[in-house]
Amino acid sequence: MLPLYIGIGVVIVGFIGFIIERFIRREKRWKIQIKLMAQRQDYAGAIDLTKRLINLRPNKVDYYLLLADLYERNKMKASALEVYQNMIKNKIFSNKCREHNIREKIAIINIEDKKIIEAFKELYIIFRTHSQSSYALALLGRIYGSQMKYDKARDYLTKAITLSPHIAEFHYQMGLLWLDTGDLTRAIEELEKSMTQDPNHVKAQYFLALCYRQRGLQEKAKTLFERLNITNLNNLPNNITQIGIMAQNMPKFNIDEIAKSLDEELSGMKKDGRVKVKDVDELLDSGIDVFHETAVSVILKMGYTIKDEIRNRLIDPNTEIDFITIAKKYQDEPQPPLCFIQFNKVRSEVGTIPFADFISKMKDARARSGIFITTSSFSSQIHEKITKENLRITLIDRTKLNRYL
Repeated sequence: MLPLYIGIGVVIVGFIGFIIERFIRREKRWKIQIKLMAQRQDYAGAIDLTKRLINLRPNKVDYYLLLADLYERNKMKASALEVYQNMIKNKIFSNKCREHNIREKIAIINIEDKKIIEAFKELYIIFRTHSQSSYALALLGRIYGSQMKYDKARDYLTKAITLSPHIAEFHYQMGLLWLDTGDLTRAIEELEKSMTQDPNHVKAQYFLALCYRQRGLQEKAKTLFERLNITNLNNLPNNITQIGIMAQNMPKFNIDEIAKSLDEELSGMKKDGRVKVKDVDELLDSGIDVFHETAVSVILKMGYTIKDEIRNRLIDPNTEIDFITIAKKYQDEPQPPLCFIQFNKVRSEVGTIPFADFISKMKDARARSGIFITTSSFSSQIHEKITKENLRITLIDRTKLNRYL
C-alpha cells in the first residue's frame, strides 16, 4: 500500500504545481495585456483587466497603484481617489509604498481639483505621523503661505529644503514666500537656486526676471524675458513684493482651527475620534485597526513622529507592530537619531527571547535607542540586562501604557 500512497502524493503535488504554474502564467499574461492596452489608450479594457488582477491578488499593492494610475490617465480622478482611499482604509501598503505615500497621492489629486482644505488635512496627517516627508512639508509650506501664515510656511519649507535641497520647486516656493514678506534679496537667492537645480523651471525664470527688473538689474532681466519669449514689458508689474502672490487663486479658510482639530484627533483626545480604547484590557480585546490606531496615538503622545512602519508577513499585525521613529526635538536636524519602537499586544509576560528579537530589530533599523511597549509585563531578566549592559532601551509595561490611553 505504501507505494500507492506515494504515487497518489506525487500526483497531488504535481497537480498543485500545475495549478500554481497556470496561475502565474495567467497573471503574467494579463500584465502584458494591460501594458499593451494602455499603450494604445484602451483604458477601459486595461482597467477591467487590472480589477481582475486585484481579485487574483487582493493584497498586491502594485496592482492598486496601477489601477489608480490608469484611472488618472483616463481623466477619472474621482475613481483614482477612491482607490487610494480604499488603500488607506484597508491598510494596503508595502515597504516601498507606505501610508504617507498614498496620502501624498490623495493630496495631489485634491490640489489639482482645487480642494485645498482636503489636501491640507492629508498633508498635515503625514507631517504628524511621518515628519521626514519633504514633499508633504513643502506642500504644507505652500498652503500656509496661501493663508498668509508666513512664519509657519517658512518653517515647513525650510524643513523640506533641508531634507531635499536639490528639488527646484521647493526653492521656488521659498522664493515666493520671501517676495510676499518683502525680502527681495532672499527671494532672488532662492529663485536662483531653483534655476540652478532646474534651468527650465518656467515660473522660477519669470519671477526671477521680475525680481531682477525691480532690483534694477536690467540686463539679467532682459536675458530671462527673451528666453521666455516675453517682448512687451509694459504690462508687467514693477513691484512684486508684499502683494500676496502665494494667496492668489487660493481659497481662504481657518487653517489653524483645522490643524488643532487634527492634532486632537491624532492624539486620541476626542471621544468620537479614531482611538476608542480606554485601557489596556480593552486594547487586548481590540481588532487590528484599533490596535494600529492606538499604537500610532501613543507614539505621538510620547513626542515621536513615525518615519517608517516595518511590516513583516511572518508577524501577526494584531500582536506586534514595529516603527522607526524620530523624537520631535530632533526632527529639524539633517540626520536625526532614530528610535525603534515595538508595540507588543500579549497577555503573558515578555521574556528574554522576544527581547533578544527586539534588540536585533533595533540594530537592523540602525536606531540609537529603543522603546519596547507591551500590554503585559517584562521579566526581571530583561530589567537586569538593560541595567547591566547600559542599553538605551525604555520599557513601557501595561501600568505605564494605561497612562497614555
